[in-house]
Amino acid sequence: MWILMLVLSGTVLSGAHILNVYSTEQECKEMRQVVEDGMKAAYPEDSGYVLKCVEQDVKQEKGEPIEEKGVDT
Repeated sequence: MWILMLVLSGTVLSGAHILNVYSTEQECKEMRQVVEDGMKAAYPEDSGYVLKCVEQDVKQEKGEPIEEKGVDT
């Protein structure tokens, strides 16, 4: 399972936010590019965020921290 995350820094909403979950890395990367293009168009001067595709083990219990293995920035 791949999670598309928005990581914000330097704002009131600082931290990692899950945007969506995908079955494959390719799906996650494609959507990351779509979101990234939209963010750049809407907020051209803002660099206080990073979009990441993070692989998560499907066996992981709910509420456990997400390990950043396979991080794609």
